[in-house]
Amino acid sequence: MSPTDYTLLKKIKSGDRPAFMLLYDRYWDSLYRFVFVRTRDKEVSEEILQNLWMKILENTDVIQTDDTESAKGYLLRHLHYRIIDFYNSYKKAPPTLSIDEFDIPNEIEMADS
Repeated sequence: MSPTDYTLLKKIKSGDRPAFMLLYDRYWDSLYRFVFVRTRDKEVSEEILQNLWMKILENTDVIQTDDTESAKGYLLRHLHYRIIDFYNSYKKAPPTLSIDEFDIPNEIEMADS
Protein backbone atom coordinates (compact mmCIF):
# COMPACT_ATOMS: atom_id res chain seq x y z
CA MET A 1 0.00 0.00 0.00
CA SER A 2 1.38 3.41 -0.90
CA PRO A 3 1.72 6.04 1.81
CA THR A 4 -0.87 8.80 2.04
CA ASP A 5 0.00 12.37 1.13
CA TYR A 6 -0.23 13.29 4.81
CA THR A 7 2.43 10.69 5.65
CA LEU A 8 4.62 11.88 2.79
CA LEU A 9 4.31 15.51 3.87
CA LYS A 10 5.38 14.60 7.41
CA LYS A 11 8.39 12.75 6.00
CA ILE A 12 9.22 15.63 3.67
CA LYS A 13 9.19 17.99 6.64
CA SER A 14 11.87 15.88 8.30
CA GLY A 15 14.03 16.08 5.15
CA ASP A 16 13.08 12.78 3.51
CA ARG A 17 13.92 13.37 -0.18
CA PRO A 18 12.55 10.01 -1.40
CA ALA A 19 9.18 10.99 0.13
CA PHE A 20 9.32 14.27 -1.82
CA MET A 21 10.11 12.40 -5.04
CA LEU A 22 7.20 10.04 -4.43
CA LEU A 23 4.80 12.98 -3.98
CA TYR A 24 6.32 14.70 -7.02
CA ASP A 25 5.93 11.58 -9.18
CA ARG A 26 2.41 11.01 -7.91
CA TYR A 27 1.14 14.44 -9.02
CA TRP A 28 3.50 15.89 -11.63
CA ASP A 29 1.58 14.77 -14.72
CA SER A 30 -1.90 15.73 -13.57
CA LEU A 31 -0.78 19.06 -12.09
CA TYR A 32 1.19 19.95 -15.21
CA ARG A 33 -1.81 19.18 -17.44
CA PHE A 34 -4.05 21.25 -15.15
CA VAL A 35 -1.77 24.30 -15.45
CA PHE A 36 -0.87 23.89 -19.12
CA VAL A 37 -4.49 23.60 -20.27
CA ARG A 38 -5.16 26.96 -18.63
CA THR A 39 -2.01 28.85 -19.61
CA ARG A 40 -1.10 27.22 -22.94
CA ASP A 41 2.49 28.13 -22.15
CA LYS A 42 5.11 25.48 -21.35
CA GLU A 43 7.53 27.80 -19.56
CA VAL A 44 4.84 29.49 -17.48
CA SER A 45 3.38 26.11 -16.53
CA GLU A 46 6.76 24.81 -15.45
CA GLU A 47 7.51 27.97 -13.47
CA ILE A 48 4.18 27.86 -11.63
CA LEU A 49 4.75 24.20 -10.77
CA GLN A 50 8.35 24.80 -9.72
CA ASN A 51 7.15 27.45 -7.29
CA LEU A 52 4.62 24.99 -5.87
CA TRP A 53 7.27 22.29 -5.34
CA MET A 54 9.56 24.84 -3.67
CA LYS A 55 6.72 25.83 -1.36
CA ILE A 56 6.24 22.19 -0.42
CA LEU A 57 9.93 21.79 0.35
CA GLU A 58 10.11 25.01 2.35
CA ASN A 59 6.97 24.61 4.45
CA THR A 60 4.91 21.44 4.42
CA ASP A 61 2.73 22.75 7.26
CA VAL A 62 0.77 24.96 4.86
CA ILE A 63 -0.23 21.99 2.68
CA GLN A 64 -3.61 20.66 3.76
CA THR A 65 -5.01 17.19 3.23
CA ASP A 66 -8.63 16.06 3.08
CA ASP A 67 -10.38 13.25 4.95
CA THR A 68 -8.64 10.63 2.81
CA GLU A 69 -5.28 12.32 3.56
CA SER A 70 -4.91 13.40 -0.06
CA ALA A 71 -3.31 16.76 -0.83
CA LYS A 72 -4.45 16.89 -4.47
CA GLY A 73 -7.39 19.22 -3.80
CA TYR A 74 -5.15 21.67 -1.96
CA LEU A 75 -2.51 21.52 -4.70
CA LEU A 76 -5.07 22.16 -7.44
CA ARG A 77 -6.61 25.05 -5.51
CA HIS A 78 -3.16 26.58 -4.96
CA LEU A 79 -2.38 26.27 -8.67
CA HIS A 80 -5.76 27.74 -9.59
CA TYR A 81 -4.91 30.91 -7.66
CA ARG A 82 -1.39 31.07 -9.15
CA ILE A 83 -2.94 30.88 -12.63
CA ILE A 84 -5.26 33.75 -11.73
CA ASP A 85 -2.20 35.70 -10.53
CA PHE A 86 -0.52 34.96 -13.86
CA TYR A 87 -3.44 36.40 -15.82
CA ASN A 88 -3.81 39.36 -13.47
CA SER A 89 -0.18 40.26 -14.14
CA TYR A 90 -1.23 41.03 -17.72
CA LYS A 91 -3.62 43.67 -16.42
CA LYS A 92 -0.68 45.58 -14.98
CA ALA A 93 0.95 45.91 -18.40
CA PRO A 94 0.31 49.24 -20.12
CA PRO A 95 -2.57 49.01 -22.58
CA THR A 96 -1.87 49.12 -26.26
CA LEU A 97 -3.32 51.95 -28.30
CA SER A 98 -5.52 51.44 -31.28
CA ILE A 99 -4.55 53.21 -34.48
CA ASP A 100 -7.97 54.89 -34.34
CA GLU A 101 -6.91 56.70 -31.16
CA PHE A 102 -4.11 58.64 -32.83
CA ASP A 103 -4.70 62.16 -34.13
CA ILE A 104 -3.28 62.37 -37.61
CA PRO A 105 -2.15 65.87 -38.59
CA ASN A 106 -3.99 67.32 -41.59
CA GLU A 107 -0.86 67.56 -43.73
CA ILE A 108 -0.30 63.80 -43.42
CA GLU A 109 -3.79 62.79 -44.41
CA MET A 110 -4.00 61.71 -47.98
CA ALA A 111 -6.78 62.79 -50.24
CA ASP A 112 -8.58 60.27 -52.38
CA SER A 113 -7.84 61.23 -55.97
